[in-house]
Amino acid sequence: MIQAVKIKILPDYKLLIDFNTGESKIYDFCDDLKHPVFSKLKNKKFFANAKIESGGIVWDDETDIATEHLYERGVVFPVISHSKSNPCSETKFGKSEF
Repeated sequence: MIQAVKIKILPDYKLLIDFNTGESKIYDFCDDLKHPVFSKLKNKKFFANAKIESGGIVWDDETDIATEHLYERGVVFPVISHSKSNPCSETKFGKSEF
């Protein structure tokens, strides 16, 4: 079973996740923020409270995400991006609380 063993909060709603496979991946939450179940994560302070519990990533008793999803859709680290725009602009997921 794939498990997260370490996480680091990155800018622009991204997590750097180390998995028990020895791989590190970056997961971008921008698209997930469009879904009501993840609306709390629009608040950057709340997003920054991500933690590992039993190999999964959680924020509180109501907000978590499947580790397998993060692993399958994460991008292998290191990643070099040349984009200077904010990928999580208000136009992508509506007004957020900062």
